[in-house]
Amino acid sequence: MATSVLILSPNYPPEQGACASRIRYMAQGLAKAGYEVEVLTAMPNYPKGKIFTKFRNKLFVRLIDDGVAVNHYLVYASHSAHLLPRLLSMFSLSFAVLFHVFSAKKQTPNLVIVQSPPLLLALSAYWLSRVYKADFILNVSDLWPRALLDLGAIRRGLGYRLASWVENFLYQKAKLCIGQSEEILTHIKAQSPQTPSLLYRTGVDCQLFQAKEIQTAQTTPFRIVYAGLLGIAQGILSVCEHVNFKELETELHIYGDGYERKPLENYLKKNPNLGIFLHDSVPHAQVPSVLQSYDTVLVTQKNVVFGTVPSKIYEAMATGLPILFCGGGEGAEIILTNEVGLVSPPNDFNLLKNNILQIKNLPLEQKQSISTQGRKLALNEFDRSLLINKLITVLDKQK
Repeated sequence: MATSVLILSPNYPPEQGACASRIRYMAQGLAKAGYEVEVLTAMPNYPKGKIFTKFRNKLFVRLIDDGVAVNHYLVYASHSAHLLPRLLSMFSLSFAVLFHVFSAKKQTPNLVIVQSPPLLLALSAYWLSRVYKADFILNVSDLWPRALLDLGAIRRGLGYRLASWVENFLYQKAKLCIGQSEEILTHIKAQSPQTPSLLYRTGVDCQLFQAKEIQTAQTTPFRIVYAGLLGIAQGILSVCEHVNFKELETELHIYGDGYERKPLENYLKKNPNLGIFLHDSVPHAQVPSVLQSYDTVLVTQKNVVFGTVPSKIYEAMATGLPILFCGGGEGAEIILTNEVGLVSPPNDFNLLKNNILQIKNLPLEQKQSISTQGRKLALNEFDRSLLINKLITVLDKQK
């Protein structure tokens, strides 16, 4: 009998974003390896914070996605910058997924894998693992509550201490912790040294993201692309407010949606001559062709968040484009160590301007070197096919 896996995640396609893409690839990879996979997730609403039209006015929707049974539950959807609405949204999903125990599923899961954050959903997953007498596996992409503290969303206090207690409780109870960065694994090992852990980066589908052919002549103007979430953590609006791309004889083209979309639209209407162009969000499958139309990729963080490596770094490397990274931590270390781009700290806009000009004026040989190195690194270390095989090998040993 096939090993049965229950995966809980706040996001899943048709939603966009790193979480939805990563969890889908994991679910489908396990299914292709012979596991019986079922996913519990929210009604699609991310990143707008509004339930998608096809899913409205429904309590529950079950779909089959390439061999994976996906259960969408009604939630309170919100993309508010305020903590309370977001907590209500997380709580609604964490409560809704508990109804899975009443499903007519013939085989109970052997493994329960949960995407964390949010911590409330991880608690629900742990409870389900106890009900089903299944192994509990924690997939950690951001260190809550530490990440919220780094972003300035919360302060140290009773709430922070309670969330930290829940976080450590989950590490202690997990049979395996999967982390998306070395920083995350270091943190987990410090909190729960006896819990086995595995580095499982978000990575990139190198079959989908192909390398761009380097042009022999410089395009005019030099074109920079940002394709991703327009959220508070990314701070793309702040970049637009402080950098006049037209003065640098460049263009910034933005594709995405999220909390900052409307403020960004309003700002660009009032300031139309900055060399900044805002486009509609595109499906994940179209992102590779979008990237290939540009000369370099912009990746931003409003604050350095310990443990976080933006997924756009991997996509840029696979496409062979140099990276302009406004951020720090492990993401900056990957870029600088492997010489695939330039880094400026968050909110250091003068250094960002200098980096833009430096990449713009790189000789053709250096651009080709960056392209080759980035593509090689993506194929050898960050290709999702390699990462899922590592995960399957670890899970197979635990059967």
